[in-house]
Amino acid sequence: MTTSMLFVGFLACIELAGRVLIEQMQGISPVLDDETNRKILARHLFVDALSCFILFYLGWNNRAFTLRVLKAFSGDSKALPVASAESRALAYDNKSYFLCIWFLSYQLKNLYDTIMWNDGPEYIFHHVLSLCVCWMALYPGYQLLYAEFYFGISELSTGVLCILANFDDDHGAVGLGDAFPLGKVIIGAVFAVLFTAFRCVVWPIVSYYYTRDALICLKSEQKELKQRSFVIKVFVCCLTGLSALQIIWLGVILYVAYEEFKAIGLL
Repeated sequence: MTTSMLFVGFLACIELAGRVLIEQMQGISPVLDDETNRKILARHLFVDALSCFILFYLGWNNRAFTLRVLKAFSGDSKALPVASAESRALAYDNKSYFLCIWFLSYQLKNLYDTIMWNDGPEYIFHHVLSLCVCWMALYPGYQLLYAEFYFGISELSTGVLCILANFDDDHGAVGLGDAFPLGKVIIGAVFAVLFTAFRCVVWPIVSYYYTRDALICLKSEQKELKQRSFVIKVFVCCLTGLSALQIIWLGVILYVAYEEFKAIGLL
């Protein structure tokens, strides 16, 4: 927990440094003359986006297990054998553990920011749920190997979304979208591509094997897995809900993309 608190402090310092830097860049656009806009930009860029990109780096740097999942999906039965599901569930991986610590730290900082900025109860619920899932992955410890994808690699699209959020008048810097409409569309297009690739293509593949392993673990007679039966059920329920949301979000992304391209005359 001490390490996590140090990471939270690091993010708070980076955010303050970001505010100072953005203040020095006021001449770029009148949007930056507003102090609230500068604080929002510092939050989204130097805390949210930076954290997501760090999580992606940590996950990508430890992507061996995710590649095994994709190999299994392509037909390699030896890549992820059913017989080793129980050992995978209890396996320890120091890189995945460190990634979870960073994810936990970011969610703590994000929860604090969400409350301070009055983002809404749905965001508070999301961060609390993420904290609970991450904590259970660490203690008592379950399916750490899958963390490299769920808490790491898949966060690349979230990082781009955090940048895109700055262009929204409700959740970002007011007027930034009008000041840089082409930039908004380009970042939105990059986000749509990454979201589709990681959240709509790779996510269901990883989730299939995750759920397969979970069902095997629930039937296991191993004492360690029996003690984790509640954790396993919670994880499966959370994964089912998040997977359903991916489909809904994809529809929203496609609709928003259509409206944005139409607004600037590309459609």
